[in-house]
Amino acid sequence: MKLKKLLIGLIAFLMFASPSFAQSFGVRLGYPFGVQYSTANVGQQGSGFRVALETSFFAGLNLQADLMLGRIKLGDTAPLGLYYGAGAHVGFIFTGQIFLGLQATIGLEYLLQPGLSLGADFSGGVSFLPGAATAIAPYFGGAFLIIFKI
Repeated sequence: MKLKKLLIGLIAFLMFASPSFAQSFGVRLGYPFGVQYSTANVGQQGSGFRVALETSFFAGLNLQADLMLGRIKLGDTAPLGLYYGAGAHVGFIFTGQIFLGLQATIGLEYLLQPGLSLGADFSGGVSFLPGAATAIAPYFGGAFLIIFKI
C-alpha cells in the first residue's frame, strides 16, 4: 500500500514541479488502465518527458517513465503527429513479484482542439524479474489516450 501512495505522490509532484514546461495529463484507457503526465507539448514538434502509472485491473502496478525523443508532424493540414521515445519501467505484481526493465515507445496523437487530444501508444522492451525462475521476460505496454493540457 505504501508503494501505491509513493507512486501517486511522485506523479502529483511531477505535475507541478516544472511550470515552465507545456504540461498535459492523460487518461489511459483499455488494458492496462491508468493515468499519465507529460511535459511534451501536444500537437507540436519537440521532445519531453512522460510518466505513466498503470494498473492491470488490480493484478499489479506499473510505473513507466519515457524520454520523448521527438515528434513528427504527419501532414500539413491534419493535426496528427507521431512521437517516439525510450525509457524504463518498474512494476509490482500483487502476488509479490517485482520487475524492472527498459522499453521503446511509439505513438500517434490527434489534436481535437487546443488543450484536448486523442492518441494511442505502444511500448515494447525487456523486463528483469529478480528472484524469479525466468529472470528475463518481454515487456509490452500501450493504451488509447485522452490527453488534457493543464
